Amino acid sequence: MRDTPDLWPIDLQTFLQDLYDSIQSNGFLLTVFRYKFTEPEIALNSLNGKPFLNNTELDSQNVGFRHIGAKHDSIGSVVHLFRNVSDYPKIPDKNNIININRDYKQWFGVLQERLIAANDADNQTDNVWLIANDSSINGIIGLMNCLRLEPGGGNWRYIFNYDSTGSPMDIDFNVSPYSDILANDLVANVVKEGKVGTYRHLRLPTDYDKCLSNDYFLNCGQIKDISGLQWYDLKNMPKIKHDFDDKHENHVKTKVEIYYAGVTFRDVLIASGRIPAPALQIVPDCTLGFEICGRRLDNGDRVMGFRMGRSIVTSTHINIKNITTVPQHWSMAEAVTTPIQYATLYYGLIKRANLQRGESILIHSAAGGVGQAAINICRHYGCDIYVTVGTEEKKQFLVKEYNIPVNRIFNSRDILFKNQIMDATNGKGVDIVINSLSGDKLDASYECVANNGRFVEIGKYDMFQNRKVGMFDFLRDIQFIGVSFDLACLKNPDLIQEYFDWMHKNCSNGCVKPINYTVFNASEAEKAFRFMTTGKHIGKVVIKMRDEEMDRQPLKAIKPAVDMMVTVKTYFNPNKVYIITGGLGGFGLELIHWMQSLGARKLVTTSRSGLKTDYQKFLFNRFHEFGDNLKYYSSEWLVSTADCMTIEGTQQLLKEAQNLGPIGGVFHLAVELNDRLFKNQTFDKFCSSIDTKHKIFANLDQLTRKLDYNLDYFVVFSSISCGMGNGGQTNYAFGNSMCERICEQRRNDRLHGLAVQYGPIGDVGVFEGMAENIALSSLAIQRIHSCCDVLDKLLAINTPIVTSFAFADIINQTISSGSKRQRIVAKVWRTLGIDPQSTPIDTTLADIGLESID
Repeated sequence: MRDTPDLWPIDLQTFLQDLYDSIQSNGFLLTVFRYKFTEPEIALNSLNGKPFLNNTELDSQNVGFRHIGAKHDSIGSVVHLFRNVSDYPKIPDKNNIININRDYKQWFGVLQERLIAANDADNQTDNVWLIANDSSINGIIGLMNCLRLEPGGGNWRYIFNYDSTGSPMDIDFNVSPYSDILANDLVANVVKEGKVGTYRHLRLPTDYDKCLSNDYFLNCGQIKDISGLQWYDLKNMPKIKHDFDDKHENHVKTKVEIYYAGVTFRDVLIASGRIPAPALQIVPDCTLGFEICGRRLDNGDRVMGFRMGRSIVTSTHINIKNITTVPQHWSMAEAVTTPIQYATLYYGLIKRANLQRGESILIHSAAGGVGQAAINICRHYGCDIYVTVGTEEKKQFLVKEYNIPVNRIFNSRDILFKNQIMDATNGKGVDIVINSLSGDKLDASYECVANNGRFVEIGKYDMFQNRKVGMFDFLRDIQFIGVSFDLACLKNPDLIQEYFDWMHKNCSNGCVKPINYTVFNASEAEKAFRFMTTGKHIGKVVIKMRDEEMDRQPLKAIKPAVDMMVTVKTYFNPNKVYIITGGLGGFGLELIHWMQSLGARKLVTTSRSGLKTDYQKFLFNRFHEFGDNLKYYSSEWLVSTADCMTIEGTQQLLKEAQNLGPIGGVFHLAVELNDRLFKNQTFDKFCSSIDTKHKIFANLDQLTRKLDYNLDYFVVFSSISCGMGNGGQTNYAFGNSMCERICEQRRNDRLHGLAVQYGPIGDVGVFEGMAENIALSSLAIQRIHSCCDVLDKLLAINTPIVTSFAFADIINQTISSGSKRQRIVAKVWRTLGIDPQSTPIDTTLADIGLESID
């Protein structure tokens, strides 16, 4: 790099000549130069009095270098790639040029013969050039990526004329750009839009899965920790006006613009991975949140209510039976502090425990949301109240805010409160305990219940841990009441309306009133969750999506939420049909479940033989039984036996799909592997693998373009063997490469097209059970949940071809660790295809039957 003469006071041309002389023939030189100054550098040079320099372009031709290419960045740097081409390659004769076109029979045998000849000559032959010049839909890239890794593939080159209009023409190596291609002598040469380049894997930007949005929801990320919380885009979520409960009753939905959402301790436990999501969660891909407050979009009324999952959100479509109007004397921030707190107590304390006036009660964590709500209800009922708190600050809060006597406030951080309660009640205990403590504190609380009393458990942690409770105390006629208001609502949807009636009846008499709260902005969601884990919060933690207007009357113009950078999200429309070719394979069956969790309700899979295995039949039946038991998930899954290798069969498939509804997308998973080195490949097996991948995809592309609407998704599951090469998979890579060209063409035509080059997937699919073989490569097994998570984001971006794989970090760590001798030995074993981790360090080559290496 040359910035000033002071840094590099040498003659660049002389230095370049020295480099040329030191680089072997056909070697490369990579240089980095500055071609302009940044504004700070200009200012600094002016202050130092240094002259401005104009970097002279390198005259590489004078010393024999071929300039291969250049790449500029945004701060004034340029990277040049040069090659030392000492001998100008000769123009290949016709015998060394093979045209790769759709007539496989025309070139298959010739290619096989030349490969065998090159292998027999140990690659000491002239370069063989493969030419794809008849169409932009050609699999030559995938073919060559694999072919060059096979014996005899060392001297092969290819030219792919992407600009071809379909009429093949001869390549003239005396005319640019083909003369330059010949002189550069590079393996891969793609001519596109008049320029010569190649395909390379470039890392997606770190924010590839981000977008600016004012409509989003909070959910857990891949990391089961509060640090994994992310806001996800909601703009593309289908609008559903009807819903079903577990009794199959149809409910009308309305859209609510959310102003405030409450955070519960259960949300914190789920986000931190301490408890799993509820089994009957209505929104399976998002389990956070339960209470909301905002305005109805249709009439502008202020409303509050419940939504199971995906309720920490800027807007939502919600069952109109699950919301009610906000009392006029409450703000929306105040209103959102009441739903789950008072509903839990209404159901658990009043309905289940049958709270009576004048009874004694112990309220744990009384400074929290439910605790304060319990104090308000019990004071209204004239109860004898005892409480526990965890800090002195909370103790003083209860004294000041609720006039709780100091001698009735105990410490919840140890079990001394048990003896204190028994002393305060003359050894009788209390009629009711509202418990949220766990472990030995739960046991101590249980022993505080008086004869014929009730123990109301509102905590969740010990329930999920399946903690045991002693049976002896049941001899005292004690009731143990576990409270899960959300589960009760699924069983009895009328419970919500019953609670609303009770709430409105008591919202002005002191029984139900807002509790203390702390507000966090949406951008501070993680901070809000962490605040709750400290145990220092008093009352309710609330997340604000937008400011409430001063006017509490119905409003038609509702202000939008604040714009934020959020993570993209895929949704499937339940009214549309999604076709999955090869959908009865391992990956396909997992994909069906994943798509259903994201809204898909109409699916068509293809299989010429239909359901064959018991596992396929089991999943097919379970799929429909699940919808029968819970109509929210009621779905249709059709297995089509149409032969999509033909246009007629593809037309039949599309007709069957359209009988269920409009087609929303195509996912092409069909695969037929016939792996073997190309020299041993048979023509029929070679073509069969290509056609299974390409012909079906091409037929679907051709016919879906004739529909009256565009598809939301048109996806092919390609392979990393196509993008990076894998010896023995030339046919598979060729077919995938053709599918990738179709996706590029669709993107150019403003249609959706996505090819995902997956690495080996270990749980399901064709690589299931092959972990040991994969471990010997540079790749690691990718799990199916990782594949789906990646696909969730990739479906929302505009790139036509992407790669998803995992590196074998453990093996790389093994090779890079230890002494120099150990690292060398590990690399030798790796080269021979032997796992260095399972091989003793003192093993010799003779021990494995290899006497010498020539």
